[in-house]
Amino acid sequence: MNLTLTRRADKLIAVFDGDLGKTLSADLTPLLTLGDDLDVLVEPIFDRLRLTRTTTTNSSLQRLRALGETLMHLRVSELPKTEVDWQQLVLDVHRHVLTRTDRSASLKIRYSVEWQTTRSFFIDLIEAESLQSRSTYPSFANSSTHSIYLLIAQNY
Repeated sequence: MNLTLTRRADKLIAVFDGDLGKTLSADLTPLLTLGDDLDVLVEPIFDRLRLTRTTTTNSSLQRLRALGETLMHLRVSELPKTEVDWQQLVLDVHRHVLTRTDRSASLKIRYSVEWQTTRSFFIDLIEAESLQSRSTYPSFANSSTHSIYLLIAQNY
């Protein structure tokens, strides 16, 4: 699937192929908060989304926008550089996804859909070796909390 990121005025727009040749778009403007680190976050995620179906891409882009809103809320203007800072960011994002007051989703949906999708973005960063940390973050399975260790890459 063709999935590209374009800037139009002060907007950041993801453009992708929909079903039956229709071109679709998603507004990812909140991600502009990352400044020069935008591509470091977006490219590994887009690499995976290019292999998914249109409906998955669309819903994932909605969650990516929500991640951008979370980063804005947390006043994040660049990606962390240290293990401790990555750990804090992951925990802050997790907390915000579960407790934000501007969404009406149930806690079950916040856990099983919203956090799991956001979590997959962190996994994309690990696999691309963009995330340079050995952080832990919550994963929910069978109503118990587990930790997954994010790997340390050598050259950030």
